[in-house]
Amino acid sequence: MSAEAPPFDQADAADFPPCEIALVTWEDLPDGAADDRPLFEALERRGRQVRFLCWNDETVDWTRVGVAVLRSTWNYHKQPETFLGWLDAAEFQTRLVNSAAVARWNLDKRYLRALAAKGILTTPTVFVDRGDGRTLREICEIRDWNDVVVKPAVSCAAHDTQRFADRAIDDEGDAHLAAITQTRIAMIQPFLPAVNFERERSLMFVAGEYSHAVLRTAFNPGGEHSEDPFDASDAEIDFARETLAAAESILEERLAYARVDLIPSADGPMLMELELVEPSLFLIHRAQAAEDLADLLEGIWRTAPPPPALERGRRSSW
Repeated sequence: MSAEAPPFDQADAADFPPCEIALVTWEDLPDGAADDRPLFEALERRGRQVRFLCWNDETVDWTRVGVAVLRSTWNYHKQPETFLGWLDAAEFQTRLVNSAAVARWNLDKRYLRALAAKGILTTPTVFVDRGDGRTLREICEIRDWNDVVVKPAVSCAAHDTQRFADRAIDDEGDAHLAAITQTRIAMIQPFLPAVNFERERSLMFVAGEYSHAVLRTAFNPGGEHSEDPFDASDAEIDFARETLAAAESILEERLAYARVDLIPSADGPMLMELELVEPSLFLIHRAQAAEDLADLLEGIWRTAPPPPALERGRRSSW
């Protein structure tokens, strides 16, 4: 945590009404996603003062927010440096859940390397740095891939994610890779047919405990989209627990919530993504999950130490 608050432009917020718990969203969803409503209502039933706040709303005084829960901040990938700057400022001003350190690590999908190094079976991935110069065909030939997905390493809701096969790898695919790596790090993965035939399995965890699971279609960001409740197998739950344990050992902190996206493979469950920042938790499919998360957040609000800005004398009135 920074010793001094990093700069982040903010309008005079002297009249900003305080709140105990904020569910952090973005301007296109000022009232949050549908999947956030069960949590909002569970917190209200506990008598907590809860509001939806947009992460980049400069009228918000985050020192007057008790706990800020990252929920539907689904535009961060379009301005990642600005979002990282907000995280740096917000962790000084309020209690972020999950934490800023978790968010910074998980926003960049190179975290998959770290999990693979811990022995977690992950989707084969090649990361391509800015200005790398290699063509998509060159990379595919080394890996013997002929059907691939190319996307930025920092992405959300399938933004700039495209699939290329056969001849398309040489023209459209290479152009897409080059466009990404002009300014960003790209990632290349083989297209896995199980995504279509088996569908992704998303397993939700609250306070480290398995809660529920859904089946999702490919490139589905969640929330109001196509998903079906699913009874995860013992092997899938065990794999998801191992993945979370590996992440927590790397981060050296516990996770308030997490979503583990996996697919079946010949070698067992395989990790697609570990979502720790702003995943849909599909709370609309299990009411108890919203209650459990509300209990956890209320406990954090009651017991967590104040952030540095409040310790230094900036007081909130709640």
